[in-house]
Amino acid sequence: MRSESQRKASRENGRKSRGPITEDGKTRSSRNAIRHGALAVVHRPDEEPRGLVEARIETLTTAIAPRNGAELEIVRFLGRDLVRLERAEHALEAAADLQSKLQPDVDKKTEAELPSPLLSPA
Repeated sequence: MRSESQRKASRENGRKSRGPITEDGKTRSSRNAIRHGALAVVHRPDEEPRGLVEARIETLTTAIAPRNGAELEIVRFLGRDLVRLERAEHALEAAADLQSKLQPDVDKKTEAELPSPLLSPA
């Protein structure tokens, strides 16, 4: 059971914690969801759009003309993985665009000064 002094301290701390007050603090706080991935769209690799993957495999099969089942399997992996890589590239570009919109003064900072939400340790 909590003592009266603990309850009093808890109430006092609660009165102090009302979120950021300054504009800079509000801006930094607004980036938390992006930095921690709450807004991230999760895409599972087994849910790649079938049409894109199949079209890529068909194009590669025509261009490479696999001679046996092993080569055909390699072409299938290549087609699927190329679609995934393109999707990842687009996601990174979108993340960079979003970060530059949220941090318009990024050009004024050096690379060492910039936080990297994609590369920072958890």
